[in-house]
Amino acid sequence: MGHSGAGPRLPAARIKVVHPVAGYVFVDAGLPGPNGASRLDLFESREEAEKFRGRAKDGLSPVWTEWFGLKEQDLREIIPDGGPREQFIAELRPLPPTVYEEPLLVFSEWPDAPCGYLKCSQATGQS
Repeated sequence: MGHSGAGPRLPAARIKVVHPVAGYVFVDAGLPGPNGASRLDLFESREEAEKFRGRAKDGLSPVWTEWFGLKEQDLREIIPDGGPREQFIAELRPLPPTVYEEPLLVFSEWPDAPCGYLKCSQATGQS
């Protein structure tokens, strides 16, 4: 199971698993792209990727809520319960842009098991 940015990493995680996988579930997640594509390559356009890269400050990209333009009221709709929402916000961390430049591995037999998608919010562009 992969949530958010972990979705495109499921094929690489599968390579490390020694037993058969029954299936993959993407939860409000990005989907794997071509083998070796980076997260920046998976952006809708080269312009969007460059815009994202340009928003880095002090060597760190903004947390995803900032680059999606989400406000606290938006997070209230996504996570209505105040306790978990506050914990979620407290755990958000900016990442170095190199995380988004890393090639994502997708093996040639992907997918080797059924896949499903669980869309819990409007925060992701997948349908």
